[in-house]
Amino acid sequence: MSETLALFEERLRSHFADLSQSKASGGHRLFALEHCLAPDEVKVLSAQLGKSLGRRRMLADFKVSWVVHAAEQGYDFDGQEYWYSFAQRTANWEDYGNRKRLRDWFRAFCAEFSGVQPQGDWAKHYKYIAWPIANALLPRDLQEQLAQSIFNIRFQLRTVAHLPPEATGKLIAQHSYVSSSRFRFLLQQHDLVGRLVHTLLQGDGGGQTSIYPATLQRITTDLNSRGHARAWLRDAQKQYAQLQFQLPGIKQNYWTQTLPHAGTTDPQVVAVTDRQGVLLRPTIELRRTASAQWQVVLSVPSFQPLVDAQPELRPHLERVRYTVPAHGTALFLGRTLLSPRGMQYTLVDWPAQRQCVLSFNDADSFFDRIVGPECQFQPAKVWVFRVSEEGTARHIATAHVIPGQSYLVVTREPGLINRLGPPVVLRCAGVTCVKLTLDTVISQAQKTALLHAGISFHLSVRVSPLGLLPRQWGEEGLGVWLTSETPCFTITRDHEFDAYQLAIDDGEVQTFACDHNSPSMNFMLQGLSVGRHKIAVATRVSIATQNGTHFKTERSVELSLFVRQPTAWTPGKLSINAMVVDVHPPAPTIEDLLGGRIALSVDGDHARRATCTLVLTNASNEELSAQTVFQKERLPIAAAVWEEKLHAFLNRTSDEQIYLEAAGGFIRIDAEDLGEYRVALLHHPEPLRWGTTVSKSSATLRLINDGFDKSLQIEHLSFSQPMQRTSVDPDRARIGIDTRAKDGLFVVRTEEHQYAAVVSSTHVGKGFGWLGVELDEYKMRQSRDDRELVDTYALWANARTCGGISRFKRMRVLDHIHDQLIAVVCGIPWAKLEKRLASHVTAENWGLLDDAVSQPISYAVALGLACKVATTLPDETIENIHRTKSMGFRISQDLAVVRTAWLLAFNPALLLDGEAHPVGPSKDVFATLVRGARLLLLCRRHERAGAQG
Repeated sequence: MSETLALFEERLRSHFADLSQSKASGGHRLFALEHCLAPDEVKVLSAQLGKSLGRRRMLADFKVSWVVHAAEQGYDFDGQEYWYSFAQRTANWEDYGNRKRLRDWFRAFCAEFSGVQPQGDWAKHYKYIAWPIANALLPRDLQEQLAQSIFNIRFQLRTVAHLPPEATGKLIAQHSYVSSSRFRFLLQQHDLVGRLVHTLLQGDGGGQTSIYPATLQRITTDLNSRGHARAWLRDAQKQYAQLQFQLPGIKQNYWTQTLPHAGTTDPQVVAVTDRQGVLLRPTIELRRTASAQWQVVLSVPSFQPLVDAQPELRPHLERVRYTVPAHGTALFLGRTLLSPRGMQYTLVDWPAQRQCVLSFNDADSFFDRIVGPECQFQPAKVWVFRVSEEGTARHIATAHVIPGQSYLVVTREPGLINRLGPPVVLRCAGVTCVKLTLDTVISQAQKTALLHAGISFHLSVRVSPLGLLPRQWGEEGLGVWLTSETPCFTITRDHEFDAYQLAIDDGEVQTFACDHNSPSMNFMLQGLSVGRHKIAVATRVSIATQNGTHFKTERSVELSLFVRQPTAWTPGKLSINAMVVDVHPPAPTIEDLLGGRIALSVDGDHARRATCTLVLTNASNEELSAQTVFQKERLPIAAAVWEEKLHAFLNRTSDEQIYLEAAGGFIRIDAEDLGEYRVALLHHPEPLRWGTTVSKSSATLRLINDGFDKSLQIEHLSFSQPMQRTSVDPDRARIGIDTRAKDGLFVVRTEEHQYAAVVSSTHVGKGFGWLGVELDEYKMRQSRDDRELVDTYALWANARTCGGISRFKRMRVLDHIHDQLIAVVCGIPWAKLEKRLASHVTAENWGLLDDAVSQPISYAVALGLACKVATTLPDETIENIHRTKSMGFRISQDLAVVRTAWLLAFNPALLLDGEAHPVGPSKDVFATLVRGARLLLLCRRHERAGAQG
């Protein structure tokens, strides 16, 4: 056995020494996964290491072999339990293995062979497993995420083809929208990720030397074996292959990604090159604020396309701040420019010409060369805005006007526009504005005024459908009719003419005379055959000369008509099936689901029904459970309906241990023939957490520790004695705790970390007694320390629950602890009055509570008057009433003490933020404040106004 391991060790050392030397020339790091062993040899190595561990412990003579073995386990790591699976594959590890020694050997391997070492926050928290996983290069569970990121940039592959690996890695990091913490750690290695991407897109190594060829081939094969990853990668490779074909002499335009820009030193040339492919041009819109008053609104487009093309600009944009000089001196965060809808600002001054409308407080030469020339408002002598019916006026860049429309004309030179129309009040300094209303037929006087202002007008033949609208119609004259319909049109006059002409499919031209005073002319086309038809329409005027009458064509237009047979209609059947699912947050987690924080809506055909199922999976992506959230619900499903269904589902009794065991899952929405939609549920495991193993005969809760070598403190608090903390042996917790015999709250602590979970036994008894909490009232009454009560309340309130049973039992526990806290702070007589009121809501009991609040009685009377409206007010308003009355009657002038009293009465868990001590300088004063807050809350709970009236 020792001889076999010695041969493996010698062979691996020789391989890594040669590989390290070859990588040194390119400055590349070495990964332990880049070994020279075949798959069968890896199995033999693992078996031999397990045997040696049972006889001689972990020997330093084979430390490189141990590093390779651990990296192999890291490559198969599924994101859940590294050491548990490591022990399953390594004999005798539970008894003789040493994580710390293995980590030290990784460090030695890194120093000897210039290996990679883990970095970042993830490596800091998972300081043991970070080494083997970092040396696994691209573990299997991250391969699908990388393929999805490559798929996300499939439309930018024209750019990727010309980028170095470092820039490609940055681009991938920019477009990795849903990623785990380990994948984000991988994305920080830009050069490595870039080389992987180039290799996967090209389908071969491309002559690269940064990754050992055999290891690269192994990753490529594994990645292509995964269904979704293979589909994403195949689509991206197809897009990439199409871009490789380029005709000679045709230059592709793409963003220059590298800095500095080589090949040119002319700033203007560089700026033009940098601006290719992005539009940052701002626009101005006028909005009516009164009958004759308008304000100016500047719209700046989103900078997200700029960041997509230039990922290195994101840090600068997130760090910088800016002002809008024409808006004022307000300072805005640079990251607001990444808003998908852009940003809008109300202007008090007209923007300066040939200057950027944004002023940044920090300069970046590359960023400024792009944004400065592009983010400017178009310079002009006059600016024309077309007025719409909704009270806005949009800028027309070409300054062309159309007869029959209304416009606002803005200029810095009033003499240019004073003959166009009446003045308009524009709440913006530095410019003058008038309203221009054009006649349907432009008069000679208007033509003269428009030419003087430098505004061009457009005369055209305006032809539009008349009567029954076509199946489809576009402003460019494209329409679709059925053979059972007769196309009818109207010609609207915007210039003078005495006849119009028609020609169908380049046939004979027909001329029709018309009245000069007629505002419109109508015509119809009968007997058109199936297919496409070209209709030419022109206007004509007659000009009398000495040689006779001549005819001149003024304007013309060409229409495209499509005629088709009618389509048979089937009742209840749509021509296009569609289902649209909207989810927020876009990348929800299992914790979001359990907390009811997922908003979802489904839109679709009213004749369809949808079934929603929650599917939970384990670390191997195998299905653990499939539970129906709702069934056969008619579309559309509004967000309020989803919230109601989800709340009912979460409160449903089920085998809730499965939630702790789950490593992921998805929400499946099946809408019959409309298809199926899946909402992925992510799960980011903590380095110190609880996990479960469920079988038919037992349910075991196990402690999972992936990064803490210091002493652990584990406590258990039962449902019957929620204040009693019992220590749990860490070794016992690591092996497993039978939750069917011992349930409640389990807490594991270190100096910097805490993880708590409420687990309920799923054993079902007769009736509903098993749902309750058999509380030890005597033990609860012994708890007289308000600090301990607050801390324990917060511990129960903030712990993770796994289902409806756990939440129900925890709610009962919290009610009991809160009642005891109120009894300690407000006094036992007050607590008895609250219970008496809960049993019998009468005017007499309300009066007893009023009298018990404080002396003098005026404070309670004022609160009682406020109670008449408290039944319908939100929490914030009731808190404001409590604060105003308490400080107004000088119960306490310390705002922090008043705030603390309210939180203790409302929700003691919020006191963890450390805003104030639970008890103020005077216990009597503090008790009065808490009683006043409780009175307001009880008024809302029992609807006091209704009881009194």
